[in-house]
Amino acid sequence: MQAIAAAWFEMGSVVILASVLYASIRTFAVPPATILLLLFLFSRLMPRIMGGQQHYREFLNDFPAYENMVAIEARCVASVEPRVHPHNRLSLKDQLTAEDLSFTYGDGRAPALHNLSLIIPAGKIVALVGPSGAGNSTLADILMGLVAPDRGRVRVDGIQLDNEAMRGWREQIVYIARHVPIPRHYSR
Repeated sequence: MQAIAAAWFEMGSVVILASVLYASIRTFAVPPATILLLLFLFSRLMPRIMGGQQHYREFLNDFPAYENMVAIEARCVASVEPRVHPHNRLSLKDQLTAEDLSFTYGDGRAPALHNLSLIIPAGKIVALVGPSGAGNSTLADILMGLVAPDRGRVRVDGIQLDNEAMRGWREQIVYIARHVPIPRHYSR
């Protein structure tokens, strides 16, 4: 598409140059030295004009993506949770407990988790391992307070994670996903 537009732009500039030269020689009787000067100026200015026209086309092509990015950023800013008061932050000193957790991703689907209970001692490294679809990521999301279970509860040192406690808990944890997306231009 851009190549076609560039070809039309070049053909149009040749037609305009030919018309100007014809009018200069036949109608206005411009001296040959002035025509050579006009040809020189045209040869110097045309690549810059074509470059500007190409940048303009690229801008028009990229502008919808920019608008989408601004809209996504506005939605993200609008959904930011308020900061948690320092006294409401939870820190794990003893253990993280999950009791009878169950979670389903929709009506009619098999449960991702069903009556799962576990205890994670403080200071230990834990890996959730299993095949895809076994509920590993779902369990991680529930333990981090990103998703509320359909049934059961999560406790941090005996304190149940309700809506307010979840915000205080999320500010204290870090999650590293198994697949971190890396933009193409960083992988060279």
